[in-house]
Amino acid sequence: MLVLIDESGCPGFKLVKNSSPFFTIGMVIFSDFAEAEAASIDIAKLRNKLRIKKEFKFSKAHPNARDEFFNIVCKRDFLVHALVADKQNIYSGDLREDKETFYNHCLRKLMQNDDGLLQNARIKIDGSGGRAFRCALRRHLKNHVGSHKIASLKFADSKGG
Repeated sequence: MLVLIDESGCPGFKLVKNSSPFFTIGMVIFSDFAEAEAASIDIAKLRNKLRIKKEFKFSKAHPNARDEFFNIVCKRDFLVHALVADKQNIYSGDLREDKETFYNHCLRKLMQNDDGLLQNARIKIDGSGGRAFRCALRRHLKNHVGSHKIASLKFADSKGG
């Protein structure tokens, strides 16, 4: 099982400045590694066709490119789970004051509410984060999500290409 995790929006709470009002974190779950590889190849071909050098940014893509993306990936076998937080409705001081605590909390909730799908998953999280953050997140997830759900946890920065 391969699980790819990414977020949209920022985990900060300076809502009157530049922080996004919503924070979304989602996971794409492939039960078959061959299917994940095929989807990756399909997306790479589309990026090449559309002359996209780095990551495919959905929000910046032309509507026709978005349609092509969905036409390609809908042929693949995967599930998507997502959590959307309306930050105006978050009242916990701990969550509002520390971006990493908020991010960890949202990711934990997403993985805990997986409908029993996560079992011995190889998990890749998009994002760089510092070493201390990554170590703390690993500990947090093992303690709160359960080690039976996580076989391995890696970080990959999609902005790198």
